[in-house]
Amino acid sequence: MFPVNCDREIVMEAVKKYGPDLEYASDELKADREIVMEAVKDIGLSLEYASLELRGDWEIVLEAVKQDFLSLEYASDELRADREFIMEAMKQNECALEFASPELQDELDYVELQADRGIVHFASAMKREREPLMGLENVLKKQRHQY
Repeated sequence: MFPVNCDREIVMEAVKKYGPDLEYASDELKADREIVMEAVKDIGLSLEYASLELRGDWEIVLEAVKQDFLSLEYASDELRADREFIMEAMKQNECALEFASPELQDELDYVELQADRGIVHFASAMKREREPLMGLENVLKKQRHQY
């Protein structure tokens, strides 16, 4: 008898209805780009169950981020360290920087993005301050001096 989790059509229909059902797919189907794309379109956090290779696929991970920026937790280390990718992910959700590699977070102390709703200011410097309110105060002072 052929296991259901190996049947591409059945798995495809399942992940279209509920993306996290990808967890029960065979390893081969967890590496199927089309199936994984459908799963993350439904629920971004389904990326957790994708093959390691597809966790490094720019298009799949960005689709997952559209659904839920927290899905970046499951992206490959390479993508999380890729400045261009993180900048693109931040266009979807500025909180994506939270899942960037520590080195990239340090590099992007202050980022301005042109977004549909205007310029988004994001200061990761606040995260490194010992006192959160002092961090906010310091960031605001820096912004005032720039203008």
